[in-house]
Order: sequence, then C-alpha cells, then structure tokens
Amino acid sequence: MSSSIFGPLTGFLERVNSLNAPYQALSYDEQKAMTIWQRVKFYNWTFELCALGVLFLVYAFYKFGNSVNLKRGNQIFQSLHSFLANDLKFSRVGFNINDSKIFTVEHQNTWFSSFATGRSAIKSINLNLHLVARSNPFSMCLEYLLGFFFASLKSKQLEEFMEIVIRPNGILVTSESAHPNKNAHEILTKFRFVTSIVNKEFMNQARTENYFLSIAHTSE
Repeated sequence: MSSSIFGPLTGFLERVNSLNAPYQALSYDEQKAMTIWQRVKFYNWTFELCALGVLFLVYAFYKFGNSVNLKRGNQIFQSLHSFLANDLKFSRVGFNINDSKIFTVEHQNTWFSSFATGRSAIKSINLNLHLVARSNPFSMCLEYLLGFFFASLKSKQLEEFMEIVIRPNGILVTSESAHPNKNAHEILTKFRFVTSIVNKEFMNQARTENYFLSIAHTSE
C-alpha cells in the first residue's frame, strides 16, 4: 500500500535529482577549476525554471482573481449606492466618497462591506457582499472536492451572497419640512409584522434558498 502511494513520489524525486547527475559527478577539483559562468552553463536549471514558472502562475492567478473580485464588487456597490442615494434618498451612502472608497475590502477581496444612513424610519442599512476566493483557485478546487464527497465539510466560502441588515430607528418623517415623529409605538402600529414558530434549521435553509426571506429573523 505504501509503495503504491510513495512509489510515484520517489520516482519523481529521483528524476529531479538525475537532472544534475553530470554536474554532481564532477570532482571538487573539477568544479573549483571552472569559472562561475562555466558552472552556470553546465548546471541544468530545468527544475528551478519550472519552479519559477509555477510561482509566476500562482502570482498571476492571485492578481487576476483579486482584480475580478474587485471589479465585481465595484459594479455591485456602485449600483446599490446609486439606488440608495438617488431612489431611496439616503443622505449618507458609503464611506469616504472623496477618496472613492465607497466600501471596505477584507480577506483578499472576498468580503466587501458598506452602509447607508440618514433616512426616515431607518437608522442604517449594512451591506455585506461575499465573493469566492478567485485569487486561490487551488484552494477553491480542494474545498469543492471535499464538499462534493463529504457534505458535512462543504464550505460556505464557495458561495457568493449578500447580507443586507436594516435597522429601524422608530422616527418617521413624512416630508422634508415635517417634524420627526418620535413616538415609536405609533410608528410601529403602521407596520405589519408576521410572527411564527418555525424550525430554526429549516428556516435558515429557506432563507439561503429564498433571498426575500433574509429579512426574517429567527430567535430562540
């Protein structure tokens, strides 16, 4: 069993070592008599060049994946910010607009966050966007295979989703010239809420499959 597993690996290592067998066969005096340029020409650099090629590919995938995620994040948040600011009339959307930093980025361009505030009856809206880690395709493939063969190990990092958290403040302003209504009880009577006893596990699954249920809150 062990030979079937380590046999190919051992053969590969032996083949790598054999690349420079002629150079390693030189005696100390023969190597000492050679100039640096002669050693460079005589040495077989195949393994080192392949390693550099692999490192370059890893770096290229990293930069490409990050740029794709950043571009998608920009497109999504620019659309959302335009809707929140122009259609819903929030007075403050995003972060530092002057520096074009309309959202924050974390975990190698996989988590994007922004917010909006300054509107009647709503204290704030938090926007959290998650994108898959395109900068690390090897990890993505490994996690996908683990999730495919072992359902319990399925990672949520392979999903792309957005979390929107709306926090009301209980202050209603009917128009720009009106005074704020600070009577929270009166305001809440104008809203219609649905309360139900549900299975928390199935409710969480239903919210995942149906985005419009994400506004529901499950408590124990």
